[in-house]
Amino acid sequence: LENNGVLEAKYAKGRGIRKNFKDIIFKKGEGAAGIVFKTGKMLLVENKMKDSRYIDVGSKTYSKNSYLGLPLIFKSVILGVLNIDFKSSEELNNDSIEFLQILASNAAVAIRNTQLYNSSMRRIKRLSAMYEITKTISATLDLEKVLDIIVIKIIKIINAKICSVYLLNKEKTKL
Repeated sequence: LENNGVLEAKYAKGRGIRKNFKDIIFKKGEGAAGIVFKTGKMLLVENKMKDSRYIDVGSKTYSKNSYLGLPLIFKSVILGVLNIDFKSSEELNNDSIEFLQILASNAAVAIRNTQLYNSSMRRIKRLSAMYEITKTISATLDLEKVLDIIVIKIIKIINAKICSVYLLNKEKTKL
């Protein structure tokens, strides 16, 4: 299974979630979520307080919760980890775990489709801007107008703060 990078918290719901939960990052193999990320296998921690694989990141929930981590896998690529806390592992049975595994598989497909859609939309936006730039450049000989359009489009496309163009001076010795 391919899994490069680190895990970053993206979304959470429930009681006792830290306000700054999005600051949480796990490296491959670090903590329960990092182990799921590294192995691509489900992990059940029956008592978070007694299991060294679980790293407490400051949730305000019950101290003896159980944890279930499920890999979000799409075509052999681990996209992330679905983390679920329970009051007790007794709340889980084989049917519940099987249901959550199927849900994690479906969630991985939905996440990947969303990623592909967003990537496609960025490409379309860039190609559209390239077309507009090319069309404008070919329609005018006004250098100021051409440079203005290029810089404005680049700022919009990549959300840059500043974009500038340096041209060689007439002596061609300085930028």
